[in-house]
Amino acid sequence: KTVEAAATSCPYLSVLNVNHTAVPPMALAPVLLKCSDLEVLKVAGISSWVCTRPATIPSKTLIL
Repeated sequence: KTVEAAATSCPYLSVLNVNHTAVPPMALAPVLLKCSDLEVLKVAGISSWVCTRPATIPSKTLIL
């Protein structure tokens, strides 16, 4: 709820650090949709986010 409140209250947010929190991935959707100036999104150390696939670098950049 806090991340959604930040998206609603701060539409010009450019940096968001949620490192070492318990934010679920879907909670970031409002930020990604409403904060068009977002340049940096830090999500390191979130233990509930587990990736079992090797990391790959996409060949094209997705621009929202």
